[in-house]
Amino acid sequence: METIDRHKQNITLEIIEKGCYKAAQAFGKMLDKNIVCNAPNVKVSTLPGLKAKGNEIHLLTTEVIGQIQAKSYLIFSEKEAEEIVRYCSKNGMGSVDFEMSIEILKEIDNILSATVITEISNHFQLKLYGDVPFHFKGTSKYIEKVISQEINEKQDKYNQVLFVAHTNFNIENNLHFKPYFFWIFSDEFMKSAC
Repeated sequence: METIDRHKQNITLEIIEKGCYKAAQAFGKMLDKNIVCNAPNVKVSTLPGLKAKGNEIHLLTTEVIGQIQAKSYLIFSEKEAEEIVRYCSKNGMGSVDFEMSIEILKEIDNILSATVITEISNHFQLKLYGDVPFHFKGTSKYIEKVISQEINEKQDKYNQVLFVAHTNFNIENNLHFKPYFFWIFSDEFMKSAC
């Protein structure tokens, strides 16, 4: 991973943090509920260990398209995914099929990714948008392998910087979930982040 200077790092950390807060607002509007994002801990880091998320994990990825190369990764435990889907379903307790549950998770990923992409685009005056999210489900070992392969493939094309946001969302004190949300940016973006 690329080493970056402190000023560029701080700007990017602030943008991701602001995006997390705005994502909570957007998600709340979608559900017509009050959703709070409690102080996301965003830092330049290495890939977080996923074993703490449990045996089955959901990974959603969104490629940034436009003037920079970047990608977001959103990770939920199976329990978090089930609770979110249950909460988002119309009757609150009803069951939805697997395909519909994946679509709900993709929509949440769209909201989170889009808010950060918008913040980056506005701050640096870049033309950017997010591609359609992809969903992967598997063991922590499998998901770590998927992410590592992607990072290694991109490393061959350009230097990268990894930002990890440990977020904590609270929906009207009824549901708490703490997804891992991290971003990989090309060094090309980091050169513009000044």
